[in-house]
Amino acid sequence: MEGPSSSKPPRGNKIGEDTGVLMRVIKTLSASESIDHRNGEKSKLEDFRKSDLPLDYLLSQHQSPLNAVLKVNHSSH
Repeated sequence: MEGPSSSKPPRGNKIGEDTGVLMRVIKTLSASESIDHRNGEKSKLEDFRKSDLPLDYLLSQHQSPLNAVLKVNHSSH
């Protein structure tokens, strides 16, 4: 089992996963020749945007407690 000094990103690295999804969609949109294919990719991009809305809302509603937890966690390292 790896300790905290591991150089691997944490499981479920959302930023890295999201960046990969966005890059694939952008690449596909720019390379696709069919309007139907582009529309399918645009739909995926819209789904991606919608999936972040609940998270954005929750973060905005709990910003203060999250900041406090992060501050405590950071000061303990």
